[in-house]
Amino acid sequence: MAEQADDVDPGELRMDWTHNWHMHLLWILLAILLAAALRMLIRLRTKAPDRQVESPEQVLRRRYAAGEIDQETYDHMLETLSPGSSRDGDETGA
Repeated sequence: MAEQADDVDPGELRMDWTHNWHMHLLWILLAILLAAALRMLIRLRTKAPDRQVESPEQVLRRRYAAGEIDQETYDHMLETLSPGSSRDGDETGA
């Protein structure tokens, strides 16, 4: 009986990780997909629902207050943004 076990190829008795590599790959991809789905769900649930987009004037005020632009630039941009602006797109003033 012991002689029969010696006649069997060791590769047939042993199933190592290379034998089912496609199943391991499937489980790894499934875990990555699950982690990505959970991350997206958490991000969507924690995002503030009442978050509003800033108007151009609000962005301009915030940039001026932060010191990103100077008074002259602020005034020029505010004049350009105002609905009653007398500009026709002519920057030369002619």
